[in-house]
Amino acid sequence: MNDPRVVEQRDRIKKAYHTYQQHTDEGNRQELEEAKDRLEGAHKLVTEVEEAQKQHKHSRSWQLINEISGRRTSHNGQLKGTSQQEKVKNWYEQFQRLLGAAPEIDNEDEDIPPILKELNIKTGPFDMEEYAKAKKSITEGKSCGEDGEDTRSNEAVQHRQYHSRLL
Repeated sequence: MNDPRVVEQRDRIKKAYHTYQQHTDEGNRQELEEAKDRLEGAHKLVTEVEEAQKQHKHSRSWQLINEISGRRTSHNGQLKGTSQQEKVKNWYEQFQRLLGAAPEIDNEDEDIPPILKELNIKTGPFDMEEYAKAKKSITEGKSCGEDGEDTRSNEAVQHRQYHSRLL
């Protein structure tokens, strides 16, 4: 594991071990044990974050990350207010500030010029010519998707024959 906190704790263990080897006393032994415990704790937290991410438990991941980093959760996104009505009122006022007042329109009957040129697109109901063109573009016995299913069946063939008679 290459997490910087784990690497830092490993370095502390090496230093504590070296110190303990040079001066074998109870204080240095205790320092070495504490360094080992900190490494184990850091390793456990990092592993727990990784597992929470793998299991898509993002809330838990962020709780652990905040715990590791010492960051406290922010209440910036929460509405102030002691009652539900007060929170709704504050919510409404917040959006009023964000969105501003309704636009002032001098002449309501004024035409708004189009931004794009007129496009050659039919907007009414489709006609038999469009239907025939769409029908011809469909490959017989194939589905629209790539699901590997064989869609050929008596019903599909009968359906197509019926629509051919309509044209």
